[in-house]
Amino acid sequence: MTVAGSAFATNVQMTGSTAIRKALYSGIITTLTNEGAGSHVVRVVSCDPNFNNKTPDGAQQATFINDIGDSVQVCLSGSVGGIGYVVDSADLQVATSVVANGGDVTRAWIAVPATYAAAVAANWPTVTPAFAYGAGLTNNGAVGNLGLESSLPAFGTTGTPFSAPSSASVCMSDSFQNSSIYDSGDWGLTLTDIIEGTVTFEFCKGAQASNVPAASYGRLTNITAQNFQALANKGIIDLYQITGNSADTGIDVILVGRNDDSGTRLGVFAETGIGSTESSAKQYVPLDANGVDASQTSSLLSIKSWVIAPGTAGLSGYDSGAFVKQTLNDTIVAGAVSPNGRPFIEVAYVSAGDQGGTPLTYNGVAMSGANVIEGTYTLWTTEHLMYDPTPGMLSAAQLAFVNSLKTQITATVSNGNYVNIGGLNCSRVAAEGSTVLHN
Repeated sequence: MTVAGSAFATNVQMTGSTAIRKALYSGIITTLTNEGAGSHVVRVVSCDPNFNNKTPDGAQQATFINDIGDSVQVCLSGSVGGIGYVVDSADLQVATSVVANGGDVTRAWIAVPATYAAAVAANWPTVTPAFAYGAGLTNNGAVGNLGLESSLPAFGTTGTPFSAPSSASVCMSDSFQNSSIYDSGDWGLTLTDIIEGTVTFEFCKGAQASNVPAASYGRLTNITAQNFQALANKGIIDLYQITGNSADTGIDVILVGRNDDSGTRLGVFAETGIGSTESSAKQYVPLDANGVDASQTSSLLSIKSWVIAPGTAGLSGYDSGAFVKQTLNDTIVAGAVSPNGRPFIEVAYVSAGDQGGTPLTYNGVAMSGANVIEGTYTLWTTEHLMYDPTPGMLSAAQLAFVNSLKTQITATVSNGNYVNIGGLNCSRVAAEGSTVLHN
């Protein structure tokens, strides 16, 4: 790759935050389009962990290639996890193992085509920074989803369409390195940190169930830090504890959230006073009438019952806000009840770019760009572009790519209330959850 006379890498691999993917993917497309003197055509294929091709707006995995053969592979596995994969290359090797060797396919690289011509032959659609996709491409009934399932080898087949393991040296994160468990003191490596802007989070409630009175559902409009501490501690609390209205007694509020690799979790837990991502939280996963996780496109996209989030107790949850968003948008099966056998309302925390269901105010303040900028709405963190500065980890060409990309990750209408660096009229100390002061 060449920009302003600097040679770029042939290929760059990135991991980390899912909250900033819209702006990140737009920046990658812009960088690949504008390199050198010409305007290049960029093609992309992407998927979610359900192995359905999906637009970069929501995909955790995407691979981009331009018409001179330069490419970028992205696997967004969560902010904290992304820092870990860059700090600890051995961890990355496990996380990106080839599918045939038992690797986690939700954290694998989609392979780069041998040539740009191969991408065209496989019907990889063209993309622009504004996400104008090739006409007529459909998948899962939605116009605009990238690629066609029939154009790729079946996900999970030996060696394809995933690449062999390799070490990424670049990540995005919603959190500072030293706020994560991969802090520079314990791990002996300080990543170069480029602060890009701020990422906003919010609480939302899911659909109204037929057995929940409209008045009770309507009274759930706000979550305080104290409310969330109680909810995270128990996983289910009585709606009355939030609204203070005795008519709401007997209706459960159920928490859905993210795992401990998530910067969204880190930011929300820090802001509400719970602690770090390793602080225990009881969270649930909704199931459809067939017992399938209702966040999955393979489900009926409706909620019938609930189970504790599978995995390590207190640390488990979804690895992408896109899954949480889907649960918030799911319908509720008539007669569905909570694990306590009572009517329920789902509450979840997401990035503004993954807003689903109905947004709630936080401590009585509505989420808006203006309220974030002025410091009255404080449920946000800073977004970071990080890389390993160890000599040899990034070539001069790869570093040139990073330095070009950092100027292209900017606010977009599709990315929630992301605020570019320098756009705030307030500030906080360099740690998540610290006091926000007006400048």
